[in-house]
Amino acid sequence: MIQIYDPGNAKYDFNGDVTLEPYSCECTMVLNDAWSLELEAPIDKEGKFRHIVKEAVISAPTPISDRQLFRIHETEKTDSSITAIALPIFYDSKDDHVLLDVRPTGKNGQQALDIICAGSKYSGKSNITKATTAYYIRKNLMEAINGDLDQSFINRWGGEILYDNYKVIINNRVGGDYGARAEFGYNLDGIKEHVDMSNVVTRIIPVAYNGYTLDENTPWVDSPNIKKYQKVYTRTMEFSDIKLKEDSTEDNENACNTLEELRRRLIEECQKQYAAGVDLPEITYEVDMVSLEGTEEYKDYENLENVGLGDDVKCKHHILEIETTARVTELTYDCINRRNQKIKLGKFSKTAFDSQFDTEHKINSIIAPDGSVMAEKVQGILNGIYTQLKL
Repeated sequence: MIQIYDPGNAKYDFNGDVTLEPYSCECTMVLNDAWSLELEAPIDKEGKFRHIVKEAVISAPTPISDRQLFRIHETEKTDSSITAIALPIFYDSKDDHVLLDVRPTGKNGQQALDIICAGSKYSGKSNITKATTAYYIRKNLMEAINGDLDQSFINRWGGEILYDNYKVIINNRVGGDYGARAEFGYNLDGIKEHVDMSNVVTRIIPVAYNGYTLDENTPWVDSPNIKKYQKVYTRTMEFSDIKLKEDSTEDNENACNTLEELRRRLIEECQKQYAAGVDLPEITYEVDMVSLEGTEEYKDYENLENVGLGDDVKCKHHILEIETTARVTELTYDCINRRNQKIKLGKFSKTAFDSQFDTEHKINSIIAPDGSVMAEKVQGILNGIYTQLKL
């Protein structure tokens, strides 16, 4: 059920002012980036469309729960319908919760969120055990969590974000491996594929400390996948921590007694690189579940209807004959039919919020306009460094 609460009605535990019957209602979630909801409703005779105005709140089911709140950010009206773009209710904290001078010092993730959310209607949950320090001077809560600044929670503590109404969840990772699999490499309209071979390595020439290598005639270690590509991708890798004892300046228990032992270690390190996937391309898939419906191949992708943000998906490429693990980095959820409509599978990379979530004043430099050094900023940075070293 999709409901709407008029501006000023914050009784979200009760039914909304109107139950909507929209043409479409889609929630888009991007891992550690912006979330939004887009709703299109008819210009109906009952006048329900009149409730779809800026600052009204929409309640809709999402993968997080059956009742997630989104505040309308903008609207667009035509003769036959009205479209609204809404943001998670937690995004209100960009405007109504400013951290004037908040300094979680030597705290783990949960403790830090408790401190930066203190005195507000917002709360946080985290399983991050890492302890560190951050200073927030005149920053809003959204900036403090994932803004484009070095002190943000994501930059200091790490983690991945889920929004659950007035609560933000920042754990070590979002989603998990629940056995989802899909096979790609077919020419299907519902799937866009991008294969990046720029970082693939199928032949490693390892170099130890002081320049030691493997046998001079064949100083490399090949990947088990080397014959799956049209050419050999050769790279030199330095393993400076692998040393002979005679080259170690301190009592190093891990130093190698002989050149043969050193070479065995080099081979083992190369094999670890291949096990970690350096011989596999970075592949991104954009899957439109609606476009795939009705095709003979659809049954091979049905399990993607239920994957969640951050979940692992085993992706087999039938042409390259390789299998990689990709994560759901973005998904569009159909709130009416309660199913994934589009998903993006690929490699997750950290991002900060778009400029719309940044502060209006980006004065992070320690240099004043007249060229002088602002001593209090330097001292603040030094205090932060000292605190972390002490911890």
